[in-house]
Amino acid sequence: MKVENLEYSYGKIKVLRGVSLEVKKGSITAILGPNGAGKSTLVNNIAGLLTPESGDVYFNGKRITHLPPEERVRMGMVLVPERRRLFEHLTVLDNLKAGAYLNRGGLNDALKQVFSLFPILEERKNQVVSTMSGGQQQMVAVARGLMANPSLLIMDEPLLGLQPTIVSELVKNFKKISEMGKTILLVEQNFYQVAKIMDYAYIIEHGQIVLSGSAQKVKSNPKVKKAYLGI
Repeated sequence: MKVENLEYSYGKIKVLRGVSLEVKKGSITAILGPNGAGKSTLVNNIAGLLTPESGDVYFNGKRITHLPPEERVRMGMVLVPERRRLFEHLTVLDNLKAGAYLNRGGLNDALKQVFSLFPILEERKNQVVSTMSGGQQQMVAVARGLMANPSLLIMDEPLLGLQPTIVSELVKNFKKISEMGKTILLVEQNFYQVAKIMDYAYIIEHGQIVLSGSAQKVKSNPKVKKAYLGI
């Protein structure tokens, strides 16, 4: 997946300023930055929820800048949105089935896959989502995204507001998802945790990419150490 010179504004406020990036197949690529940096706006442009003023988005070698979100899902791009946006009045199983609406033929295999990653979801498959903890709901959100059998899984702030033990468990599962052959675009503020698993990273500030490179290059950058790791 590629983004080239993406620009986006809310009214007179420029939120994205010529953003370009590439997510290589099979990688865990991170977009890292503080609150208000433009991360979610960028993700929503990639997923088709917003349309850029200028610039382009490419997926599997095709220009998809103006394709609607559902067409991107059919192509294999799935977004796990910020704050989950689950069907909270429905059960875990119903939420997972909703995620497989374009993958009905592979429903049973997809369920086996997500239950192997998140055993607690199988135990609680008949539980109404609104009665679950925030960490468990985030597991449902990630699992629902996987139900569509995506080749690219985009996750927007999946660790936000979760307790450390759940964060650690989710990060380990993100690595397992990558090892299953999925490409991951991980959008986060939690540099410390994401740095453990990322292959490549982009740092975004004030709507611009200010640094990019391999995990090692980014982690060893003095400015990153000071700003994000407190070193």
